[in-house]
Amino acid sequence: MKYLSREVFNTIQTGIIILDAESEIIKEANHYTFNLAGYEPGELTGGKIDTLLTSGISYKRIKKQPAYNIEGELKTKTGDKIPVLRNISSVKLDGRLCYIESFIDNRERKQYEEETKTAKEQAEIANKAKSEFLANMSHEFRTPMNAIIGISKALLRYNSEGLSKEQVEGLKHINQSGVRLLDIVNDLLDLAKIEAGKTTVNIKPLSLDKLITDLKSMVEELVRGKNLRFYVRKNQNIPDIILSDSKKLFQILTNLLSNSVKFTEKGKIQLKIYKFRTFLNFEVEDTGIGIAEKHLTRVFDKFAQIDSSNHKLYKGTGLGLALCKELVDILKGEIKIESEPGKGTLVKFFIPFNTVSRPEVEKAHDEEKLERELRSQDKNRILIVEDNDETNYYYEKYLGDKDYELIFAKDGKTGFKKIFQILPDIIVLALKLPIMTGFEILRRIKNNKETCAIPVIIVTELDDIPGKAIYNYQYIFQKPVDINDLRSSIKHLLSIKKEKYNRIIVVSEDIKQLEEIKTSVSSTDNIIITIQESKKALNLIQEIEPHIIIFDADNSAIDEGDFFNEFKNSDLSKITDPVFIFCKTDNIKNITQSDKVTFIKKTKDSLQEINKLIAEYL
Repeated sequence: MKYLSREVFNTIQTGIIILDAESEIIKEANHYTFNLAGYEPGELTGGKIDTLLTSGISYKRIKKQPAYNIEGELKTKTGDKIPVLRNISSVKLDGRLCYIESFIDNRERKQYEEETKTAKEQAEIANKAKSEFLANMSHEFRTPMNAIIGISKALLRYNSEGLSKEQVEGLKHINQSGVRLLDIVNDLLDLAKIEAGKTTVNIKPLSLDKLITDLKSMVEELVRGKNLRFYVRKNQNIPDIILSDSKKLFQILTNLLSNSVKFTEKGKIQLKIYKFRTFLNFEVEDTGIGIAEKHLTRVFDKFAQIDSSNHKLYKGTGLGLALCKELVDILKGEIKIESEPGKGTLVKFFIPFNTVSRPEVEKAHDEEKLERELRSQDKNRILIVEDNDETNYYYEKYLGDKDYELIFAKDGKTGFKKIFQILPDIIVLALKLPIMTGFEILRRIKNNKETCAIPVIIVTELDDIPGKAIYNYQYIFQKPVDINDLRSSIKHLLSIKKEKYNRIIVVSEDIKQLEEIKTSVSSTDNIIITIQESKKALNLIQEIEPHIIIFDADNSAIDEGDFFNEFKNSDLSKITDPVFIFCKTDNIKNITQSDKVTFIKKTKDSLQEINKLIAEYL
């Protein structure tokens, strides 16, 4: 062997094969190759390379460029296949072009990769299971916190005069610790919910001015006793009402501002809001202790806490900024941080900027105006359907009012029966109930003439908020609910309570269309009952006996002609008047427009037309 010492050639612990470039015939192979493939020395010489190694690559390409680290398979004499990692290059030997194949046994690496992949998949499954467990157990955490925070706060507010100084201090510590624990629990649950893929974005009109007012109130409470000033700078070119997820935006800003207050003893904290191109930008800047540059890459990691001499002074879970990043990502924005020790920190984030139409702006402003005076002199009955004893004690002790009476039901079935027995003025309803869930109660009372007008307030520990187009409720609060907020909502609902409502049924299979029509015709005089399962519409209409029907002909599982003929031949036609057929065309075969039937063609102004016709009829 002229081109390589045979002794060296055969002792190398890497497979080496030399083959003719033109014929792809094996000219030489070393002992490592023979041993790995199970051949005797010399057996392979003169054979084709593809009898030994899977090609997977054109050898003609090797003339121009060597191939490195190509995965392939070595076929043994017994027919087994061994994974190998190959290198191929071309050289001239004795005046002829040859290819040199070198390869190593790749089984251990492959096995390691497979084990690593399996371990990763198992870790991901375990992490997802953990996240789903936490997300699904949110009620088990939040319900007891409702009692701890609510009762301790109420005792401080109403009974502090009869308590000793030590007892008042003890209650303050209970309440403060409960609030802090709830913040930690909420951060954990929110992260778990995001990881489990259970977080949804709820985009709707929100008032930036109201958001700023709420943030000011929160920060001013936190900075009390500190030598700190809080400023808000909002550019004039930003409208007050924008489209975004108010809950998530408030949560991001609350976390950032709370962090600034925690790490700033004196100076200022500033919130800036401005528009740049198609994005709404927020900046939270403080004059606090700052963060060293080497730690900035870790601040958005979960459970990351920067080691420092102040670790005991500034306690925390390391979840706040991680949660902020997750929430900003969900809102399709970006967040970054700048900081310098001793000078302070600047956190910037932006989200897409979306404005709303004028009617939506007016509606958002109207919803903020709540009437608070009771019009009724009679004692009103509030039915509370809640299975948790501590929560019921909280309501009984601190929700009571001289103008109304509280009636309790501890499971869904009992609550449902009491609704029909006493026809309460308001229902305060939990969703997670034994025997019959709150969702089922909402479905049933919505589809009944006697109960569809009863206002419902939901108080829940669940994160998923049910849609108003399907469930007919007026307010929703998450536990722990502030008793003053609950009392205010009850007073507002009692203040607008009327002896007689106009019952309007909307039939459409399209949830978005249901939402739009319901929002458009909603008023304190109208009770809107939505029906998404159009095949059940006539049966439900018979139960409710509505004054007006709005039928979405384009989104129905039944033919509008069949629906109307069935309706016309029933006793309902004597009760219900009129019927609005809502469709893309202004004429439908087999139905004649009359005093009873009005066709409304879908246009950008059609919802206003429906409103006008309803007002004229009523």
